Amino acid sequence: MEGQNNIKSLIAYKINLALKQKGWKKQDLALKLNKSSSEISKFVSGKHNFTIDTLHEIEECLGINLLNIKHEFVEYCKPCMPNKFVKNIISH
Repeated sequence: MEGQNNIKSLIAYKINLALKQKGWKKQDLALKLNKSSSEISKFVSGKHNFTIDTLHEIEECLGINLLNIKHEFVEYCKPCMPNKFVKNIISH
């Protein structure tokens, strides 16, 4: 359970940092994601259980990496995958 809390806190920290760097308030993120302000407050509290879809939406909106799937894919799977498939994954 402690590991999950650390991950949630790290995600919240990265979201807060990205908001600060963009000069955005929580309300700005709420509007862009079509979420309520109270939901965004949960996101930045470090206690929210995110869905993968929500994490992806936040990544796209803020231009940050919360799910490091592409990096790990390239690092661990690229050598064993067909080149065409690898290019398709990396480009999206």
